[in-house]
Amino acid sequence: MSFCCDAPFGVRFADQQSKIECIINCERNAIRNLSTPISFVVTSEIFLNTRIQHLEIFFYSLALPASKGYAIFTLNSYPELFHMYKIFLLMITLSPLLYSCNQATNTTAVGEKAKTEIAQAEKDFEKMAAEKGIAEAFWFYADSNAVIKRNNDTIIHNKENIKGFYSNDFYKSASVKWSPDFIDASADGSMGYTYGKYLWQSKDSTGKPIEFRGVFHTVWKKQPDGSWKYVWD
Repeated sequence: MSFCCDAPFGVRFADQQSKIECIINCERNAIRNLSTPISFVVTSEIFLNTRIQHLEIFFYSLALPASKGYAIFTLNSYPELFHMYKIFLLMITLSPLLYSCNQATNTTAVGEKAKTEIAQAEKDFEKMAAEKGIAEAFWFYADSNAVIKRNNDTIIHNKENIKGFYSNDFYKSASVKWSPDFIDASADGSMGYTYGKYLWQSKDSTGKPIEFRGVFHTVWKKQPDGSWKYVWD
């Protein structure tokens, strides 16, 4: 046990303030050195009249690894302080859990918001295809590095080439409808994907109506301006 300034227990001081300063300075030095285990013993007189100083020593003790024997605080005689100590330890114990729960909640909210935005992007994409043409819509909603896979596993890179592909006469007279059956997004809200059914309608060389049905899969990426563009379709 460390006594104030290495003096015997019960040493007399000129005044109360000298006693307080001696104890605090002594324990501060002992904490910094960490040469021997420390047991803080504060008299009821100091506790009743100098709570701020008492708590200062108390929080110094909490900063030390108790498992190594560096912070043994005799609190049995001070129920009020012991209650504060228990509350403080409870806060320390629960804070990682509360932080984790908060992070999980935030992450879930971000992901759900991203899914809502992607769903809206799909609707706006389809609407533009109907109103402004397929080539314009597939160009507008394409990321600068977008890739699409079409007939015979043909891979078409970047949005300009995608627009060129859909500028074919066939697509000028065609229409397309689709609706995602499933939408998901990453936890950080930066990527997402959809899949669902599509229907192409057009006419063959004789003017006979034709239809193509199938399943689409689109990967979406959030842009710096907050909009969504597809990177794979």
